[in-house]
Amino acid sequence: MFPHRARDFQRHGWGQRSVSMVGHGWFHGFAGLRSEEWTGRREEIEGNGGMRRAGRRWRPAFLLFGLLPLLVACQEKPPEKTEVVRPVRTVVVGPSDSLGQRVLSGRAKAAREVTLAFRVGGTVLERFVDVGDRVEKGAIVAQLDPAPYQAEVDRIKAELARAQASLVNAEQQFARVMALVEKGHYSKAKGDRAKAARDIARAEVQAYEAALTKAELDLSYTRLQAPFPGRVVATYVERFEDVRAQDPIVRILDTTQIEFVVDVPDSLIAYVPFVEEAEVVFDSFPDVALSATVKEIGTEASPTTGTYPVTLLMEQPENVQILPGMSGRAVAKKMRDIDLVERLLVPPSAIFTDDADVERKLVWVVDPETKTVATREVRLGKVSAAGVTVTEGLEPGEVVVVAGVHSLEPGQKVRLEDAGGEG
Repeated sequence: MFPHRARDFQRHGWGQRSVSMVGHGWFHGFAGLRSEEWTGRREEIEGNGGMRRAGRRWRPAFLLFGLLPLLVACQEKPPEKTEVVRPVRTVVVGPSDSLGQRVLSGRAKAAREVTLAFRVGGTVLERFVDVGDRVEKGAIVAQLDPAPYQAEVDRIKAELARAQASLVNAEQQFARVMALVEKGHYSKAKGDRAKAARDIARAEVQAYEAALTKAELDLSYTRLQAPFPGRVVATYVERFEDVRAQDPIVRILDTTQIEFVVDVPDSLIAYVPFVEEAEVVFDSFPDVALSATVKEIGTEASPTTGTYPVTLLMEQPENVQILPGMSGRAVAKKMRDIDLVERLLVPPSAIFTDDADVERKLVWVVDPETKTVATREVRLGKVSAAGVTVTEGLEPGEVVVVAGVHSLEPGQKVRLEDAGGEG
């Protein structure tokens, strides 16, 4: 390892001990020296700059220790990539009569309801109804003290009479002045002044007529009338209370017809326009089935549930009394389009095209066991208000992604957020 050291040892007569230094290394060689030999050898090494050479021999070792952390870091394995599980909204593909197979919960409300209030302020002179009373259309339910408003009507009538008298005088004066102007006895300027006075008198009469109309309306507003037949469900004031305009006085519900509001998932909302008849059963009367029709279809989904409000309308039955707030269940009984029930439909948002072939229509189908997605080519039929008809490629019961289709990859794991049931 150090041949020049072996020659030094032989030249100084160290014999076999020097060979051991070459064969077993620098430190083993020095271990066999006598103390006086070591002292002399040390002086020679120092004199010849041997320590500097020894320092240079240690320098690679220090560099090795400095690079050791970098070598260890290079050998460390990179962190494993976490698999992204993407949330998606899905529907279970089913026949188009799925709406008829779903039972939707809801609550009853009055077909018409109103909270009555006076349009003017004043003192409540009389309240003619109590909670539970039945009222007819046009019935007076409360009365304000009319005296201040009657006085205002009388005052404006007097002002109007004075203005009308002034107008008569102004018109007569205008006629006389214009006759003299035409004969040349009066200047044209005097005729203009007479005309202006007449016009002012006319405008004053019109202003008082308008004020009288408003005063008479305010007087009529002191009587609060029922706008439709119904039942009083709440009262908010007592006699002799002072109220302001638009303060609530009485609440009336028209229960001759009942509305039933249900929340329909977006996968089924497209079928609602085809419902010809629905059946509603209330929890309080499980043996009574009421026929209902679709009155209103909401166009804005709830931000919390993602469902659409649909209002059904039914007549109040004779044998039971359905009250607002009662809960029940509704189901579609008859559809207008008979052919609709034979189709498999999906929302348009579930369909996308193949990047390589725009003619290929695809959907993402979810494996219910592995929760992974795979593309499936489908054949499409007609597009209707209920959705897009799938003629080939899907089977009833399969789960199809309807939102987030452009951010998925084949085999990707997903977390299902049900869009509301069967589509």
